[in-house]
Order: sequence, then C-alpha cells, then structure tokens
Amino acid sequence: NKMHYSFGKAIVFAGAAGAAALLWRLTRRPHAIQRLNPPRVAPPLAKYVNATVASCGSSRIVHISGMLGCTANGAFPTSADEQCDLAFENVRLCLEEAAMSWQNLVKVTVFLTDRSQLAAYRKARDHALGDIKVASSLVIVQTVADHVLLEIEAVAVGP
Repeated sequence: NKMHYSFGKAIVFAGAAGAAALLWRLTRRPHAIQRLNPPRVAPPLAKYVNATVASCGSSRIVHISGMLGCTANGAFPTSADEQCDLAFENVRLCLEEAAMSWQNLVKVTVFLTDRSQLAAYRKARDHALGDIKVASSLVIVQTVADHVLLEIEAVAVGP
C-alpha cells in the first residue's frame, strides 16, 4: 500500500510507516518564521518578541532581541555583575527554547550603559561561553531607564 504525494516538481512515494515523517516535511514551510517568548524570560516591554526563528531549507536562524539583565518577573538587580549574568542566562533560555545551545551562537551585540561595566560583562561572557568564540560588537550607549545597565542581542544558526 503506497501513498503518492506531489510537492512542487518532486513526486514522492512512501509506505505507511514513513507517511507521518513525509507529511511533516511536506507541511513544513521552507521559509517559515516562528516567534518565541520563553516562559522563563521576562515578557517583552513593547510590541516585539524575545526571539524569532527563521527556517531556511534545512537550516534555522535565530535572532534574539536585546536581552536585559532581569529575572522572569522583570526584577532588575542593582549590580552590573548580576545583570550581566542574567542577560546571558536569558539569551541561553531563548536558545534553549529554539532547541539550540551556545554551540550554535554566531554573533552577539552588547550594549553597555557605562564603560565601567566592561569587566562584569567579560566575566559573565566568559562564564557563559567558556572557550566558544563568536563574532561580537560592543557599544556604550545611553539607557532608556536608569535601572537597565545592558542589553545583549544574539544570532544563532542550527539545523
């Protein structure tokens, strides 16, 4: 008992055992976009999502919005050390929600509000990434709110 599917110009035949996997592949959009707001990350402060996953063929690209150094309920510690650790943890949670890890990370963009936070950022980065090296940009900026000391944007690529 064979099933017959037509997808574009390709014609695929599958036995009943492979029908579920084939149906999954046929209904998967080649350029689908998934929007993520992981439950253990504070919800976005405005009209955006914490991360988007763009599926392009067999690869997925994750763009992570600027993660703040706050807890899931939106509490901000006062120290740069704690905010840096929390911001990296929020990036990790977004990667995890997209079924990726630090190994998939290809780029980070860091926005610090003061040069004096550089040591705290580097310590948190080294703790989170270990020996993993990625493309990186760091910018000193003014903050929207005095209690926000940094943001970390990230891009990851995976299967």
